[in-house]
Amino acid sequence: MRLLSYVLWHYPFCDNAGSSRNNIISQGFESDNGGYTSTNQWQWGVPTSGPGSAHSGSKLWATNLAGNVPMGTDSYLTSPAIPIPTIGANEIVRVRFYGWIEIDEMYDRGEFQVSSNGLTG
Repeated sequence: MRLLSYVLWHYPFCDNAGSSRNNIISQGFESDNGGYTSTNQWQWGVPTSGPGSAHSGSKLWATNLAGNVPMGTDSYLTSPAIPIPTIGANEIVRVRFYGWIEIDEMYDRGEFQVSSNGLTG
C-alpha cells in the first residue's frame, strides 16, 4: 500500500484571453520550504522514493521522502496565503503545479482545495 504525493512547483496566473500570461507567483523549494505548513506525513527535502527526484532542482514536498505512507493517515500541506489581484471581466486565475501521486486503488485519494476567506479545513 503506497501513497506518495509531491507538490513540486506552483504558479497561479491571470490569463487574459489572447494575451500573455502574467505570473502572480512562481515558487520552487530549493532554498527553503516555501513557508508551507504540514501535518503528519508531509516532509520537505530530497526524495529517495516515489518519482525519485523533484521536477526542478532536488528538493520538494512529499508525504514521505523515503517510503510508504502508513494506512489510515490523513495529512495536509498548506501554502502561505497567496494574494490574488483584482482581475478584469475577460481574465481568469489559474493554479498550476507539478505533482506525482501513487494511490492504493479505491482506498486513497488526494485533494486540492482553495479558500477564498483564508480558512482551512
